[in-house]
Amino acid sequence: MVSLKFDQKGAWKIKFPGNDIEIIETARSVVKAEADLPDTACFPRLNLLRHTLSAAEKVLGVVALDNESAVMDETAAFKRAEDFLQVLIAGLTYFHAHEISRLKEWGLDVVDGKPQSPSGKEAVTDLLASYVAKEQSLAVDDRLPSPPLAQVAAVSRALVNARARREQEKETKSSRERPAEVTELYELLQLVAAFHLVINCEGTVDARLARRGFEIVEIPVRKPKPRNPDHNTLNASESEQSNGQTAEQDETEDSADED
Repeated sequence: MVSLKFDQKGAWKIKFPGNDIEIIETARSVVKAEADLPDTACFPRLNLLRHTLSAAEKVLGVVALDNESAVMDETAAFKRAEDFLQVLIAGLTYFHAHEISRLKEWGLDVVDGKPQSPSGKEAVTDLLASYVAKEQSLAVDDRLPSPPLAQVAAVSRALVNARARREQEKETKSSRERPAEVTELYELLQLVAAFHLVINCEGTVDARLARRGFEIVEIPVRKPKPRNPDHNTLNASESEQSNGQTAEQDETEDSADED
């Protein structure tokens, strides 16, 4: 029989993700951390974790992120995308000045010989996706030299995921049922944490689990409430006064009996 011991008085605890997008992001961090470990130290069902993560990403409609855009919110991602589009439109207009109508191949609307900037998050998202797809179909030498395609693709992914996060937050507030794939991923994350807690951390939550991709937070120390000395003094004074009044009352009653 295996005996398991856990530190019940530790100063740290694991903060598991709350909503679906946080589960995805935590799983990505865990998979990345596990991949850097030797086979003897990593979670034995790592391939299952990868597969479940991929399935959860697909059902939520999110795509792989780079480190820079992993936590970008929707407003910041949209502003960044708009700035990039201005550069892209200017570059395409310059390189195809004699064939402005060709800009439609990259997803741009052209009116009276002038490319039109997209309006709204949906249009910006679609145009970035069209631009990336068109550039990927071209030979490297025929692509717009600046900004690099990889950088534009990262901006596009950041916007897609930021919008997905926003939609997820809305759906979570409306008590949408969690997809089975995300539930399975969450349970696997709990299993990974338990594995490292038992095998590699001697039953204690500490920085080693943080290096495995989990968020750990300090457990607040509850201090006992200080006793109010004035309150105690007041009670003692009230008690003495009450006793004094009782004694006087007893003396009065004794005097009346004698009369």
